[in-house]
Amino acid sequence: GLLEQNPSSFLEKHKQSLLRDLNLSAKAIEEQIAARKEARRNKDWALSDKIRDDLASKGIILSDQADGTVWSIGE
Repeated sequence: GLLEQNPSSFLEKHKQSLLRDLNLSAKAIEEQIAARKEARRNKDWALSDKIRDDLASKGIILSDQADGTVWSIGE
């Protein structure tokens, strides 16, 4: 049952299911994050914002942190 599963394993399976529903993959999101990082490095704020907004429109929330950008699936 549900309580017999490893919590991190359950959450990862749930995340993968949500990504399938959104027709996205973790790899595709990571590629967009890398492109956004490059745009930010080049001070291309318009492109950086576009990438963030495109992902947000698909339900992917980016969070810039000291050690890089992390993403999550919005509610």
